[in-house]
Amino acid sequence: MKYVFLFFTILLGSMCANADSPQPPGLLESLNYEADGEKFRAEAILDDGNDCDLVIYNIKNEKDPILLVRKNDFLTCTSRTDVAGRIHRFKLNSHGGLQASSTWAESGVGRDHWDETITIVHRNGKIWVGGYSYKTEDDITGYRHDCDVNYLSGHEDIIDRSDSREPTYHYHLKINTPIPLLSTWSKDHQPPRCKPAEN
Repeated sequence: MKYVFLFFTILLGSMCANADSPQPPGLLESLNYEADGEKFRAEAILDDGNDCDLVIYNIKNEKDPILLVRKNDFLTCTSRTDVAGRIHRFKLNSHGGLQASSTWAESGVGRDHWDETITIVHRNGKIWVGGYSYKTEDDITGYRHDCDVNYLSGHEDIIDRSDSREPTYHYHLKINTPIPLLSTWSKDHQPPRCKPAEN
């Protein structure tokens, strides 16, 4: 009888813990991280279309997180079970910047694939977009186009190849674009050479 009571006690405690921390509907990915001397949590939430909303909380008090920003349609996303093979992930780069990525690979032959990444940095109590990259490649034709913009250093790197019979061109360009705040960032801010292709 003692063991039965203990089992129900543990079960009830687990149920209460889950009730205290419900998962947001449509949550695809989340990551807790530290930056600028604070603790944060980033979440990718699938909306009703084919895009993800980015949500960032200050979690200094994990029981009472403070919503800092919610960016609608931040990345091109679908559910993890989508047959097109999209993958969504958060990771920290070597400088501590948060990288939010969406990767797509055509199912079957794996011919067409692309990767879109936005790098987010915390500085002086504000959240900035430190960089943006978009890379696409066709494994059959050999077409390749990479665009990597670093707003912090003011540089843009381009790699272009029209098909497997043509040479690959590399460009390192200087840009004068101000570092955008995350709160004002939208898909319209993507550099013209980095516009994602329609799939």
